Amino acid sequence: MLEPDLGTTLCLITVVLSLLFFLGAPLRMFGLLCAVLAGLVAVVIAVEPYRMARVTSFLHPFDDPQHTGFQAVQGIYSLSSGGWWGVGLGGSSGKWNVPNAYTDYIFAIIGEELGLMGALVVLALFAVFAYAGLRIARRTADPFARLVAGSVMAWLIGQSIINVGYVVGLLPVTGIPLPLISFGGTSLVLTMFVVGMLASFARAEPRAAAAIAARGPTTWSRLLRLPAPEAPPARTPKQRTPPPRRR
Repeated sequence: MLEPDLGTTLCLITVVLSLLFFLGAPLRMFGLLCAVLAGLVAVVIAVEPYRMARVTSFLHPFDDPQHTGFQAVQGIYSLSSGGWWGVGLGGSSGKWNVPNAYTDYIFAIIGEELGLMGALVVLALFAVFAYAGLRIARRTADPFARLVAGSVMAWLIGQSIINVGYVVGLLPVTGIPLPLISFGGTSLVLTMFVVGMLASFARAEPRAAAAIAARGPTTWSRLLRLPAPEAPPARTPKQRTPPPRRR
């Protein structure tokens, strides 16, 4: 917020809310927090003229297509000109007109070059990633792994929703990159780091660990010297002690 960067602040708030959710916080706490956060965001937008201009231009971008609505309008033109199958890789003309086409508005270029089908494939891949993160968080036996998997999934998917939302005109422009796709080495390294953590948690999941232990070490694991995860101990049914008979 001091930078100022409201978009990244919203992503961090999403991570905090996801941690509270996976910790089992009561739902009434989320209602109170969301109401307070919505009020704070409204105040933050109202006190900064450029943020208020973004909100008003988001509602009516074609009212001022050469100034406040320029980026949104150019992104919509680029995205809509792709049709069903796009103009082909490298054939985009919108990348010369859309500001920050290689970072914030990369999804508009994807829609132009690969069309609606290519854009849907990108969204489907993010949906698969969300399912994988939730599956790891649900099946892992480690509380730390559950919290990290859930919060990482919420962070990356929330950031993707914000990015795609303002590219297609459903949200105000905030300037957040699309994870794993937008240009930026630091963002890519950090994202791949957390994806590697998710892969490690998935490998240690009880059923996956049992399957890996039964299969034995592979050539790749020998080369990397990866320790095989230990198979979870077999569960033995507990013997119930009969209650004492009343006299």
